[in-house]
Amino acid sequence: GHGAFEKMFSLCDAGSARPACSPQMGWPGRGQRWARKLGRRRGGGHGMAANSSSAKVWEHILEEAHVLGDRPVVCVGAGDLVAKFLHDCSIASESVKEFGFQPIGTESIKQELSLLGLRMEDTTDVTRHAHRIIVVQADQVDETGGEDAIWFITGRGFNGPQTSPVDLQALEVALASCSRVIILTAGEEAGRLGGGLPVVIEGDEVEWEEIAEEVDDLFVTDAEITRRSNREDANTRGVPDPVIGETRDGTPTMTLDLTFYEGLQLMGEEVPYAMLQQSLKSTPGVVVSGLFGVERNRAIVVRWRETDADM
Repeated sequence: GHGAFEKMFSLCDAGSARPACSPQMGWPGRGQRWARKLGRRRGGGHGMAANSSSAKVWEHILEEAHVLGDRPVVCVGAGDLVAKFLHDCSIASESVKEFGFQPIGTESIKQELSLLGLRMEDTTDVTRHAHRIIVVQADQVDETGGEDAIWFITGRGFNGPQTSPVDLQALEVALASCSRVIILTAGEEAGRLGGGLPVVIEGDEVEWEEIAEEVDDLFVTDAEITRRSNREDANTRGVPDPVIGETRDGTPTMTLDLTFYEGLQLMGEEVPYAMLQQSLKSTPGVVVSGLFGVERNRAIVVRWRETDADM
């Protein structure tokens, strides 16, 4: 009863510093194998099989390691699917600990890595490592409508306790300098992005409304705007107890949640995602939005399946 991770790892040989993948995996191989070390379970002897989606993510990570000739640092963002992936990493094979993990933002991810016994890299700079793979969770992904990029929305939120929010500022920096982005999503392909879009803005209790009005002017009647709150019973202005963060230089921030009635639009028109992203970014007071695009040659989408399957 080996799980999907063990079956995958048993095709490779731990003796090589440069991962060379077996022809059985469909990757270029030079006869080297990583078998003995990568096939062992952690000392606890867990009998749980790895989720097949987690195994697919590691397949891509090992392939990237083969291309790079080095073990990349695995950067991880927030989200329940990422948490499940990390849990599978912790029980699948001792070899996973040979990879360094780097949290993108929030303290909750650091705590998760520590509790699972996964090796954590320096967390002060998400651009420090030249070879990095990002595993990020997306609320919605458009694989076909973004021309030469795959676009996704992440960081959608709700009013209530913010237990593990997505650090959109840190994610923006990390995405700009990684070698590969693995996008996890539970959703099916559904055409143009729409629904909720988070936007982080600067401002205190006086300034934020003026910036929100500037954002609102971009979309006319296409979207409803509310301010996110730590309280479930908050009104549309996020009162009481709005979510307050800060930029890297300590400037206070608020989070606006835009809800589009249809697909993402700008001034009543469906425009390229890049144009919409740039319009938001150039609005005075806007720090970052949850809309991101990644070049197709750097992006891989894994649609999560809640099933265990042998590879």
